[in-house]
Amino acid sequence: MKKILTKAVATLVSAVTLSSMAGVTAIPTSAIDITTVDNSAFQYTVTTNKVSENKFQVDFRVLKNPGIRNFYFAIQHDADVLHDNNKWSYEAPSNSMVQAYWEETTNRLYCFFVDFSPESNDISRENMTFTFEYEVKGNTTAEHIFKVGVVEYNSPIENVVFSNDTDNPPTDANVFISPSVNVRLGDIDNDNHVDAIDLFYVERMLADSNGHLSATYLDQQLKNRNSTWSKDYPFLKCAAVADIDHNTVIEKADSDSLGKYIAEKGAGAALTNKEINTLFPVTVVYEN
Repeated sequence: MKKILTKAVATLVSAVTLSSMAGVTAIPTSAIDITTVDNSAFQYTVTTNKVSENKFQVDFRVLKNPGIRNFYFAIQHDADVLHDNNKWSYEAPSNSMVQAYWEETTNRLYCFFVDFSPESNDISRENMTFTFEYEVKGNTTAEHIFKVGVVEYNSPIENVVFSNDTDNPPTDANVFISPSVNVRLGDIDNDNHVDAIDLFYVERMLADSNGHLSATYLDQQLKNRNSTWSKDYPFLKCAAVADIDHNTVIEKADSDSLGKYIAEKGAGAALTNKEINTLFPVTVVYEN
């Protein structure tokens, strides 16, 4: 089965695709459409949260819901982490059903979602999140690999149905997590403080990318020590640090949120975004 990734093309360096080329001027920018579903506008991404020194959460976040009746996804983890069957949660429409189970023989977790009113315009349908907790069994300093993919998908509104009935579900993305290496959301220069210097770097990133920088592309460039991005931002542990709203694109909304946080903190006001300046594991998402 051929996997189709919907991608737009930008004219400047941007940010959600994989390219090993540094300095390219035409880069696909819409790899947030990480999905095996052809002819669908469905979009999702993967983020993480730190729970303790040896525990972390993996969030499957729906970014765009074009009218899903039901879908089924799989998360496969490596042998060095263990899924906690009793610690998983979700945010989904009230008129829906969610089921999840873990297949021990394959280290694979399956989650099934059914929406009984997909034609509704309820905003909760655009912001669904499925959260699963994992514990590191052995070496807490190791990097762990997760494979994420859509197994089944049904959207009557789009007239799109997809199913993979093999024993090996498709992989849309590979997620690399380093639980022992923590970063602070918004702390671009990695000095344990979120301040105006970090805002300066985010705005500089946007200036260098015409205001639209793919987190996936940036991670690939940071890994390439010969790239301009790696040389200009040697302190940046991963692109997710600058992606304040976790939508896999670094853009003006992220710099606005960061600027607002810095202003509120400086004035001693209540923080609008309480997630900024909190720790999470270093997380890198690559397209398969």
